[in-house]
Amino acid sequence: MWDYPKSAAHQAAINAMKPERDIAAAKAMAAQSKLQRARDAVAALKEREAEIVATREKTARLRAARLAREAKDQVEAKPSQLAARR
Repeated sequence: MWDYPKSAAHQAAINAMKPERDIAAAKAMAAQSKLQRARDAVAALKEREAEIVATREKTARLRAARLAREAKDQVEAKPSQLAARR
């Protein structure tokens, strides 16, 4: 920018506009922050939903493995129980 002396009227006009510019800048920053928080909230919600789905899938997989292991143990245990009864 040019650095030149300003007349008193010109400097007064600049000084009078400064609060308006500051208010406008503050409003713009507040609106930008609000939009960023909204985007962050949406991203966090999607991330949380993905974690919930992953947890449910893992739980289902582990439960299926446990049930299969228990069924296998029962099948293997039955012949020995039958032999003990005879």
